[in-house]
Amino acid sequence: MIELFETLKKIEAVMMKASAPKLHEFGFSKPELFILMHIHNKKSAHMTKLAKALDIPASSVTNMVDRLEKKNLVVRKNDSNDRRGVMVCGTPELEDTVARIFSICNETFAELLKPVPEDFLKQTVAALDRLYGYLSAENNETSGGTPKNRCCGGREQQV
Repeated sequence: MIELFETLKKIEAVMMKASAPKLHEFGFSKPELFILMHIHNKKSAHMTKLAKALDIPASSVTNMVDRLEKKNLVVRKNDSNDRRGVMVCGTPELEDTVARIFSICNETFAELLKPVPEDFLKQTVAALDRLYGYLSAENNETSGGTPKNRCCGGREQQV
């Protein structure tokens, strides 16, 4: 079903093209934005899992996290369950930055999607959510099955 993948990539490209000029002020690469959104959503993540999710070498993730750490958006913490593991956690500045990014994206996407009938959009989102549910359950990625680690002040975090 390569058509589904191709269509989703086309939609992503249109949405990224529409939002890129407005997000340029932040100075983040696409992989850095992915890391920020991932940390925002999960509260923390293993460096190795970020590398796998981005399908890039761990050294590249290390360099990106270095840059994000210099901007005071993330911090590294030792994983309390694995001496060798390093967790990346968000800072309050990350939350402020992500809120601004979401605001810009919401405005941009609302404008982009104006010609799309609202009921069609709701049905499409619902269908894609269902599809994701099937795929994530099949790949054992449901939230109930994700391991938890303690990071960032001892809070229990999904990884």
